[in-house]
Amino acid sequence: MRRPSLYSLPLSSASLAAVTALLLMPVLMVLASWLQWDMDSAAVLREMAQTVLPDYAATSVLLCLMVGIGVVVLGSGTALAVSLFDFPGNYFRIGLGRRNFGEVLEHLDEYLGLHK
Repeated sequence: MRRPSLYSLPLSSASLAAVTALLLMPVLMVLASWLQWDMDSAAVLREMAQTVLPDYAATSVLLCLMVGIGVVVLGSGTALAVSLFDFPGNYFRIGLGRRNFGEVLEHLDEYLGLHK
């Protein structure tokens, strides 16, 4: 059985529009909730700002910093290992600035077994 190439997946405009609408739905609902702003909403936001909102903001900032540190440490470590050491077995390197990039992608498809 022949699997499709990574670059020839049939996606219609309607399916892309449906996926985009589905992904935008939460953002649009949050924005729509601001249209219902009244004094009760302001009171709730004021109460949250005085009680839990500072802790939530601090936790979010701390989470972002820790994720960033983890990404830098793990990403740098693995990039260093790949560039310094030669691993036995099959590996495939692609340079995005290559003049024969199309040919390299064809070889990658063959390497992954997408065109048999």
